[in-house]
Amino acid sequence: MTQVEENVIEQENLEVNNKERALKANDIIKNHMLVAMGFGTVPVPIVDLVGLTTTQLNMLRKLSNLYGNDFSEEIAKKAILSLLGGGLAVPAAVGLASLVKIIPVIGQTAGAVSLGATSAATTYAVGRVFVKHFESGGDFLSFNSKKAKESFDEELETGKDVAKEAAAKTTRKTSTKA
Repeated sequence: MTQVEENVIEQENLEVNNKERALKANDIIKNHMLVAMGFGTVPVPIVDLVGLTTTQLNMLRKLSNLYGNDFSEEIAKKAILSLLGGGLAVPAAVGLASLVKIIPVIGQTAGAVSLGATSAATTYAVGRVFVKHFESGGDFLSFNSKKAKESFDEELETGKDVAKEAAAKTTRKTSTKA
C-alpha cells in the first residue's frame, strides 16, 4: 500500500470517528434536554433551578469527555452563567417561571410548562455551543462567551423548536399508553 492510500484510509477513518462522535454528542444533548425539561416541571421553586444547573453541568462533563477535554466544574458554571446571563431575558424568564410556582395550582401549572420548555431550549443551546467549540479544537480554558453569544442565541431559537417537538413526542407516547 502506498503512502497516499494509507493517508486516504486514515482520513476516511477519521471522518467516520468524527461522525460517530457527532451522533454521540447529539444524543448526550437530547437526553439532557429531556431531563432539563423534566426538572422544569418540578413544582417546587429553586429545586427546579438546582436540577437544571446540575443537568447542564453533567451534560458538559460528558461532552468534554467525549471530545477528550479536561472538565472543570467551576469554569463550566461560569461559562453557562455567562452564556445565559449575556442577555438577561433568559435568566429572568427562568427565574420568573420558577417563582410563579409559588402560586397554588395555576402558578404551578404555568411555571412548570414555561420552565420546562425554557430549560430544554437553554440546555440544547448550551450543549450545541460547546460541541461547536470542542469540534473546533477548543476547551473550557479557551471558551469565550462573548464570541459564543451569537451562536447561543441562534441555537436557543432552534432549541425552542426541538423542545416543542420533544414535548409533543412525549405527550403522544404518554397519551398512547393511557
